[in-house]
Amino acid sequence: MSGERQDRDREQPSLADLGRRGDDLAERIRRHLGPQSGARRVTYRFREHTIGLDRRPEAEPHSFTMQCADCGDHSAPHGSGEGGTEWAVAHLKAHPGHLAYREIITRPYRFEPGVWR
Repeated sequence: MSGERQDRDREQPSLADLGRRGDDLAERIRRHLGPQSGARRVTYRFREHTIGLDRRPEAEPHSFTMQCADCGDHSAPHGSGEGGTEWAVAHLKAHPGHLAYREIITRPYRFEPGVWR
Protein backbone atom coordinates (compact mmCIF):
# COMPACT_ATOMS: atom_id res chain seq x y z
CA MET A 1 0.00 0.00 0.00
CA SER A 2 1.27 3.46 -0.78
CA GLY A 3 1.87 5.88 2.10
CA GLU A 4 -0.79 8.25 0.83
CA ARG A 5 -3.46 5.54 0.77
CA GLN A 6 -2.52 4.40 4.28
CA ASP A 7 -2.95 7.98 5.56
CA ARG A 8 -6.36 8.20 3.90
CA ASP A 9 -7.46 4.85 5.36
CA ARG A 10 -6.41 6.00 8.85
CA GLU A 11 -8.50 9.19 8.53
CA GLN A 12 -11.74 7.38 7.66
CA PRO A 13 -13.59 5.91 10.66
CA SER A 14 -14.76 2.32 10.64
CA LEU A 15 -18.43 1.39 10.65
CA ALA A 16 -18.13 0.46 14.32
CA ASP A 17 -16.72 3.93 15.10
CA LEU A 18 -19.58 5.56 13.21
CA GLY A 19 -22.09 3.43 15.12
CA ARG A 20 -20.59 4.46 18.47
CA ARG A 21 -20.64 8.11 17.43
CA GLY A 22 -24.31 7.80 16.45
CA ASP A 23 -25.14 6.19 19.79
CA ASP A 24 -23.25 8.93 21.65
CA LEU A 25 -25.09 11.62 19.70
CA ALA A 26 -28.47 10.02 20.38
CA GLU A 27 -27.68 9.88 24.12
CA ARG A 28 -26.64 13.54 24.14
CA ILE A 29 -29.91 14.49 22.44
CA ARG A 30 -31.93 12.46 24.99
CA ARG A 31 -30.11 14.19 27.86
CA HIS A 32 -30.64 17.60 26.26
CA LEU A 33 -34.38 17.05 25.84
CA GLY A 34 -34.73 15.87 29.41
CA PRO A 35 -37.36 13.55 30.85
CA GLN A 36 -39.90 14.52 28.20
CA SER A 37 -37.74 13.21 25.40
CA GLY A 38 -39.80 12.21 22.45
CA ALA A 39 -42.67 14.15 20.98
CA ARG A 40 -43.40 17.51 22.55
CA ARG A 41 -46.64 19.32 22.09
CA VAL A 42 -46.44 22.74 20.57
CA THR A 43 -49.23 25.25 20.17
CA TYR A 44 -49.08 27.84 17.42
CA ARG A 45 -51.19 30.98 17.51
CA PHE A 46 -51.78 33.13 14.47
CA ARG A 47 -52.57 36.81 14.42
CA GLU A 48 -54.28 38.93 11.83
CA HIS A 49 -52.50 42.10 10.72
CA THR A 50 -53.75 45.03 8.69
CA ILE A 51 -51.46 47.36 6.76
CA GLY A 52 -52.22 51.04 6.37
CA LEU A 53 -50.67 54.49 6.40
CA ASP A 54 -48.65 55.11 9.55
CA ARG A 55 -50.50 58.01 11.15
CA ARG A 56 -48.71 57.91 14.50
CA PRO A 57 -47.09 61.20 15.59
CA GLU A 58 -43.66 59.55 15.61
CA ALA A 59 -44.03 58.14 12.07
CA GLU A 60 -41.59 59.40 9.48
CA PRO A 61 -43.10 62.20 7.40
CA HIS A 62 -44.28 61.87 3.82
CA SER A 63 -41.64 63.08 1.44
CA PHE A 64 -41.33 63.92 -2.24
CA THR A 65 -38.13 63.53 -4.24
CA MET A 66 -37.66 64.44 -7.89
CA GLN A 67 -35.29 62.27 -9.93
CA CYS A 68 -33.82 62.83 -13.37
CA ALA A 69 -34.67 59.77 -15.49
CA ASP A 70 -31.72 60.48 -17.78
CA CYS A 71 -28.86 60.54 -15.25
CA GLY A 72 -30.42 59.31 -12.00
CA ASP A 73 -29.51 62.45 -10.04
CA HIS A 74 -32.19 63.48 -7.56
CA SER A 75 -33.31 66.23 -5.26
CA ALA A 76 -33.27 66.08 -1.50
CA PRO A 77 -36.56 64.86 0.02
CA HIS A 78 -39.10 67.67 0.45
CA GLY A 79 -42.32 67.93 2.43
CA SER A 80 -44.24 68.83 -0.73
CA GLY A 81 -43.86 68.26 -4.44
CA GLU A 82 -42.96 71.89 -5.10
CA GLY A 83 -39.40 71.59 -3.76
CA GLY A 84 -38.67 68.76 -6.20
CA THR A 85 -40.11 70.76 -9.09
CA GLU A 86 -37.77 73.65 -8.31
CA TRP A 87 -34.85 71.23 -8.29
CA ALA A 88 -35.94 69.80 -11.67
CA VAL A 89 -36.02 73.27 -13.22
CA ALA A 90 -32.49 74.00 -11.95
CA HIS A 91 -31.28 70.59 -13.13
CA LEU A 92 -32.74 71.15 -16.61
CA LYS A 93 -30.94 74.51 -16.83
CA ALA A 94 -27.65 72.79 -15.99
CA HIS A 95 -28.38 69.82 -18.31
CA PRO A 96 -30.61 70.96 -21.22
CA GLY A 97 -30.85 67.46 -22.71
CA HIS A 98 -32.33 65.94 -19.54
CA LEU A 99 -36.05 66.12 -20.28
CA ALA A 100 -37.50 63.12 -18.38
CA TYR A 101 -38.11 63.20 -14.62
CA ARG A 102 -39.95 61.11 -12.07
CA GLU A 103 -41.37 61.98 -8.69
CA ILE A 104 -40.66 59.52 -5.89
CA ILE A 105 -43.21 59.74 -3.10
CA THR A 106 -42.43 58.15 0.24
CA ARG A 107 -45.37 57.34 2.49
CA PRO A 108 -44.77 55.39 5.67
CA TYR A 109 -46.94 52.33 6.21
CA ARG A 110 -47.35 50.20 9.29
CA PHE A 111 -48.90 46.86 10.13
CA GLU A 112 -51.41 47.01 12.96
CA PRO A 113 -51.74 43.77 14.89
CA GLY A 114 -55.24 42.40 15.18
CA VAL A 115 -56.88 39.56 17.05
CA TRP A 116 -55.16 36.33 17.96
CA ARG A 117 -56.59 33.14 16.51
